[in-house]
Amino acid sequence: MKAILLNGSPRKNFSTAQLLQQAQLGAEASGAETELIHLVDYEFTDCRECYACKLKNSKTGGVCAVRDSIQPVLKKIWDADVVIVGSPVYFGYPNGQVISFLNRSLFPIYSYFYKDGKPDMVPHDKKFSALIYSMNCKEEEMEKFHYPELLGTWGKTMDLIYGYNEVQYCCNTYQYNDYSRYRQNLFDEADKKRQREEVFPKDLKKAYDLGMRLTRMAAEDRKK
Repeated sequence: MKAILLNGSPRKNFSTAQLLQQAQLGAEASGAETELIHLVDYEFTDCRECYACKLKNSKTGGVCAVRDSIQPVLKKIWDADVVIVGSPVYFGYPNGQVISFLNRSLFPIYSYFYKDGKPDMVPHDKKFSALIYSMNCKEEEMEKFHYPELLGTWGKTMDLIYGYNEVQYCCNTYQYNDYSRYRQNLFDEADKKRQREEVFPKDLKKAYDLGMRLTRMAAEDRKK
């Protein structure tokens, strides 16, 4: 079993990264060979609309044809059994690097040719995927800001293309260690600290369980 985890946050050891690190440990506990990749280490663009992946008899093999620094990562994704992507939420959406990465990794598999009302995808093994979102938004305010709808779109897309997806939301996260240094009155530092101490450990456990669960599901699927 191979599990690839992708950190879309520019920070390599804060909330999003810590959640992914736990998911990685969970995957390893279930026997997966894992790798955690930080997208900030790569320079790449969004889809360039070259449509090489949509040509008749295309030879891209489900991997974006654009040769830049992210292409080796895309090839690793193609060979993975488990794919977990973590992103901070910016204005109700995954951050720009994550959106660009998802476009580059998913679009070459998706097909404009439909059979029986469904896209005739580039043939690939089912991947057990997940999205982990960290955000300032409180859990009770998610519906108000339409977060399940806005963020859930990517989960539905990954489910359609990979064959399976789960989404984990981590709400009201800590942004920085000393709120007094920043010009803001929107957030209650005491509440943020309480959330970090009492709720975030539970989110970390959920991420661990997620990595473990997806790896076990992939292993069972390969036995069929």
